Formats: sequence, structure tokens, C-alpha cells
Amino acid sequence: MEQVMMIFVSLVFFDLVVSAICGNTLAPALYLFGDSSIDNGNNNLLPTLARANFFPYGIDFPRGSTGRFTNGKTIADFIAEYLGLPYPPPYISMGSSRSLTGINYASASCGILPETGANFGRCLNLRDQVNLFENTVEKDLAEMINNSTELCEHLSKSIYVFIIGTNDYLSKYLGTDKTYQSISFADLLIATLSDQFKVHYSSTINFTENDNNISTQRTCQHVSSPRFDGKKLLKSEKTCFNCDVARTGTGRVEVAFQI
Repeated sequence: MEQVMMIFVSLVFFDLVVSAICGNTLAPALYLFGDSSIDNGNNNLLPTLARANFFPYGIDFPRGSTGRFTNGKTIADFIAEYLGLPYPPPYISMGSSRSLTGINYASASCGILPETGANFGRCLNLRDQVNLFENTVEKDLAEMINNSTELCEHLSKSIYVFIIGTNDYLSKYLGTDKTYQSISFADLLIATLSDQFKVHYSSTINFTENDNNISTQRTCQHVSSPRFDGKKLLKSEKTCFNCDVARTGTGRVEVAFQI
């Protein structure tokens, strides 16, 4: 079951050329998309029951309860530390602030499907998160990095982490969705996820550059496509829960990544 969850819940891809020099950051920025696994405060300012900005959350975190659904750090915090980057701030709490080192768009209770998590209140589903990233590229990064070549370099070498899908399955198996069988439901999730990956990837290679009030569409020629290899997660039949579902999803993701 853990292997299936790795495929459908924790899709993490790295698009990075690392020059590991001691003391230097390994990537210019870290952009996070997902659910409560890595939400670090976005839901604090949303009308939702899915919040973690109160005791005992954060009892082992230096700043106390910040909105992280854990007593201490999330996996995203450890990734940021490894890369030598500050923790990406939650998008909703930034206001007019801007960041060159990454942003956290993750939102607890949400999922791949737009309707997931609605019973808890408002949240940022994957489509919302990807749209916010597009907005970040178009309005913030394009202004802060006023050079198309440098912006392409920034987007190409940044890290993008997606951890999402748990809540979609919880909604289904807790009886809130009776429409789909297991494989067809997995197919729906992967099709929706694939579409959002394509939109996200397009955002990293296409952006609008404004110069003297003239808008020009730019394309980053050297940004490689994301890579995913789910085959190695299915090696052991003995530990694979519902392997047919896993294979269906893995194949769809691999096709989607052939951009």
C-alpha cells in the first residue's frame, strides 16, 4: 500500500543541475504544491475547519504552531534545509511580499479533484495552486528577474515538489463518492493530475515579458521536461496493494510526462 501511495500521493520530481559547492544553495528556489503533508500556513487565512495553527501542533517547532500539520517540521522543511534555502512562505500569508527563493502553495484537505475537501470549507485545490504559480511567474518573478534568460535559468533550476492525492482517496473510500470503481477512479485522478502537470510545465517555459509597456511572449528553450519513473515502485508483487490500479496510474503519469 505504501508503494501505491508513493505513486499517487507523493509525486516528487527534480529538474536540477547540481553543482554541490559547500556553503552554496543547490537550487535557486523551492516551489511546493500539495495538501496537509506540506501545508505550512495557507489554511490559516481560509474559512475552513482544516487548520493546524493551535496547540499542540508545533510543540517541537521553533516558532510554535504555524499551520503545519505536525509537531515539528514537514518533509518540505527538510528538503529546503538540504537545498540550503529558507522555508518557502505560505502564499496566502505573503500579502504584497514577494520571494525569489520559493513559495508554498499547499493547502490542507484539498486534492487533485476540485471538489475534494469542500466539506471542510475553502481550500486551494491543485488547479488553484497551479494557477497561483502561473501568477507568480507572470507578475512577480518576471518583474524581480527583469531578464528573460535569467528567468528561464531560475525556472529551469528550481525544485518543484508535488505531494497530493491522499484526500481524494479518503473521500472515495469513506463513502462520499459512489460513482467510480477503483481503476476508473485512479484513471480520473491521473488524468486530472496529468492535465495540471502540463499546465504547470507550460508555466515554467512560457511567460510574458513587459518592456516599455509592450508585452512579449517568451519561451524558455532549455527547460527540460519533468521525469517520473514509477516502474521501480512496482517491483514486489507481495507488497503491492491493488497493483492493477497502480499500473494504470503509473502508465498514465509516464505518458503525461512525455511533453
